[in-house]
Amino acid sequence: MTGTAKATVFIDNERVIVTEYRFQPGDNTGWHRHGHDY
Repeated sequence: MTGTAKATVFIDNERVIVTEYRFQPGDNTGWHRHGHDY
């Protein structure tokens, strides 16, 4: 299943990644895996 949410990366450096996700009604990110140690 793939989501249709729109992602915008604002900051991506060695310390932090800041991403905004915009969703329409019923949208989702889909199945995904977090690749960072949150």
